[in-house]
Amino acid sequence: MASAVVLLIAALRLGRDIVIPVVMAVLLSFILAPGVVFLQRRGLGRVPSVVLVVSLALVVVVTFGLALADQVTQLIDELPQYQDRIAAKISEVREGTQQGWFDRFSDALDNIADQVKKRAAPPPDPEIKEPVRVEVQQSTYDLVQTAALSLLGFLLQVGLILVLVCFMLARREDLRNRMIRLWGHRNITGMTKALDDVGHRLSRFLLMQLLINAGYGIAVGVGLQLVAFIFTGEPFPYAFVAGLLAGVSRYVPYLGAWIGAIFPMLVALAVYPGWAPLLWITGLILVLELLLGNVFEPLLYGHTIGVSEVALLLAAAFWAWLWGPIGLVLAPPMTVCLAVAGRFIPQLEFVDILLSNKPALEPHLTFFQRLLARDHDEATELAEEYAVQNPDKNVFDEVLAPALVLTERNVQRGQLAPAEGMAAYQTMREILDEVELPVAAPDGDEAKDASPSVLIFGVPARDAAEELILQMWGRMLPGHKCRLRIASPEILVSELLELIRAEKPAIACLSMVPVNRLTHVRYLCNRLRRQFPQLKVLVLSVGLERAGFRERLKTAGADEVVDSLSAARDWVLPLLAVVPKTPELGEAGGVESSVKKTPKLAAAASHAS
Repeated sequence: MASAVVLLIAALRLGRDIVIPVVMAVLLSFILAPGVVFLQRRGLGRVPSVVLVVSLALVVVVTFGLALADQVTQLIDELPQYQDRIAAKISEVREGTQQGWFDRFSDALDNIADQVKKRAAPPPDPEIKEPVRVEVQQSTYDLVQTAALSLLGFLLQVGLILVLVCFMLARREDLRNRMIRLWGHRNITGMTKALDDVGHRLSRFLLMQLLINAGYGIAVGVGLQLVAFIFTGEPFPYAFVAGLLAGVSRYVPYLGAWIGAIFPMLVALAVYPGWAPLLWITGLILVLELLLGNVFEPLLYGHTIGVSEVALLLAAAFWAWLWGPIGLVLAPPMTVCLAVAGRFIPQLEFVDILLSNKPALEPHLTFFQRLLARDHDEATELAEEYAVQNPDKNVFDEVLAPALVLTERNVQRGQLAPAEGMAAYQTMREILDEVELPVAAPDGDEAKDASPSVLIFGVPARDAAEELILQMWGRMLPGHKCRLRIASPEILVSELLELIRAEKPAIACLSMVPVNRLTHVRYLCNRLRRQFPQLKVLVLSVGLERAGFRERLKTAGADEVVDSLSAARDWVLPLLAVVPKTPELGEAGGVESSVKKTPKLAAAASHAS
């Protein structure tokens, strides 16, 4: 794999004179394809639609190019008259520095350089004569020939791009089918999804990028005219060039806006006598960039590109090294293509992980990792952010409870020491005690319909993880309808039966993490059913995976077996309106001897909206 990547990068670098026009043609075809489809749906044929759209695009580009060339020529002619003003402003800056520190620093550097040269240079030999300087001047014919060859190469590349764009637009379905036949004949479904995804993302992204950058260039041009009219009452010179450069430069990720701002700032420095226009232009660029980056781009782009900011910056540096300045412009779409390829090609999954803007780990895995690191603050922040950003989901079911199950499984497998597991449980207790995590109550669960409070008895099967799961579940229950009391994980079965006989709960909820707990929970269900036939027995097993668990537990006496806290709440809520406050629990079998009732019982009154 590594050797294939190295060969691919070498091929892209060595063959860039051919690869770059092909890539440019593909991207332009994505931009122009919506126009071709629009004309086709209006009854125009495929070929006339392609010719019309490409011709209009070419006319627009040529018009802008001619206007740009005219203003650049004018700028070159007028440049000498601005030299004195620029030199005066530079001198003003140097003279305005405190106590001439800039000049002293510059002189010190010059002196150091002179001393180094004197010590490094050998003493002059009087017998050696001074060498005669020879200058080689290139003839006018050679200069014209070099310029003509460069222009011819540029025109050939433009012509190749135009021809490729026309053929790609005219035969796009055939090209798509050939790509599927070439690379996806063994996985047509995956290849079809990949092509649809990359086509949708690229087409929308490139079109939105074109509109945003064009709007940015227009806004810069208009803003420069306003600044010029405010200070001088005359139009800003070369505003068209400044706006066009601003729009084109913004294709460079993150830095393009300031690259494009260099030209109007230099013009303001040269044309206007004071510093105020320069400061206003800098503020204009800053305000426009903040508005686009924080308001318009998130609104129009959405999640179309699907690449993280850091990955895009690194990709821009990579493509710039590979293909030069044009690589900066091509970096975002090329990076999107790589991200999509990594999403649908198993061998390139690492590319999707490195480039995607999606979280690298699922929320419960990130929370579990923070628990193991004993990072109380970040774990709390993760839980709170998930609850706020996903109000339609249950933070206990999606994040906290699965993290506890992972902790328990790692302890049982020996991957975590018991002390590490207890530290994770302690962090979870602190989070539950300190943070109010919102959990949406079911519709119709209103206090005005409250029935008399019903006692629910929570029984952890064996350890602290199951006790914490019951505490989470208690937060999801309506406090005006029921009371949850949680027994200690160390309580003996005989003590548990005695407590139930004394407290007379209506419902017993057994919490079980499915790690070697089935036998013990079956035994509890069997004893509860034989001792208290009218007691409703619910088994809450978060992360239930093994087949046959539900049937075996129901056979042992459980009324219901659920695998999530939400399902347990939904099963209990209808019972709260029908069961009495202190039901008469029938007994079967003998009554055991006296048991201590109060030790080892942890009461957790739980409230949830």
